[in-house]
Amino acid sequence: MVKGAMKEAEDKLDTNIFFRCNRCYLVNLDYVEDFHGSDVTIAGDVIQVSRSRKKAFLDALNNYMNEAGR
Repeated sequence: MVKGAMKEAEDKLDTNIFFRCNRCYLVNLDYVEDFHGSDVTIAGDVIQVSRSRKKAFLDALNNYMNEAGR
């Protein structure tokens, strides 16, 4: 856990691994188990991806998975 603004935490983390899926959550793409509709499952927890960030999330997840597969 980190205390501070979400933007500050987002700026400090690697954008190739972490993605901000809505106002409240930064997601480590390594732990994504499932994505269905607008919901992403991480360690059994379901988090909603905002509509405005859905395409960017899918692009980031796809890029991450392609890099991890190399």
